[in-house]
Amino acid sequence: MRLCYLAGVLVLVAASPLANATITGVNCWNDSNAFTMNYWSWDANTTTLWMDESLHEYPAIVYTDFTVDSPEDPRPEIVKDVDNDTNFAWTDYHIKVTRNQPFTIDTAGTPGSDWTNTIIPVSPQGSDYVGEIDYFAGTPIPVGGSGHFQFKVSFSNDAHFIIQQVPTPEPASLSLLAVGGLMLLRRKRK
Repeated sequence: MRLCYLAGVLVLVAASPLANATITGVNCWNDSNAFTMNYWSWDANTTTLWMDESLHEYPAIVYTDFTVDSPEDPRPEIVKDVDNDTNFAWTDYHIKVTRNQPFTIDTAGTPGSDWTNTIIPVSPQGSDYVGEIDYFAGTPIPVGGSGHFQFKVSFSNDAHFIIQQVPTPEPASLSLLAVGGLMLLRRKRK
């Protein structure tokens, strides 16, 4: 009888989903003029961190802290709505995530149906762990437009993330910048 009871308990434990840590606190901030964080909010029900930003120059860096109630892996989703306040259209957008302990980047969404992304797995780099999400455009995000970038991370214990963002200009903008630079050099030589 005891053996059947023990077997029943083991089946229930094995069938129950593993518990994830509950995120009890979130904080976000930036320390430069590269972008303006218009607002950020945390939705504990969906474990989603929403950030609304206006990017003026790059690289733009945001710091994010998560406090958890246990060491199990929480999986928050980070959603960034980024207004293009630069002087060029974006054809690529690159997000580098750094932490001083291991973590994973699980999934990533794209800002448009004709965009793609590639997740570069987290790997040790010096004393940190770094992962990246590279987004590639179909339709460029124009000056004054907005991109919607999202990804999920998994980690253990409390976490401090450094999230760096770098947009890439469309090739036509790069050509114009190069021609302008050459004209300035030519003008200085005369």
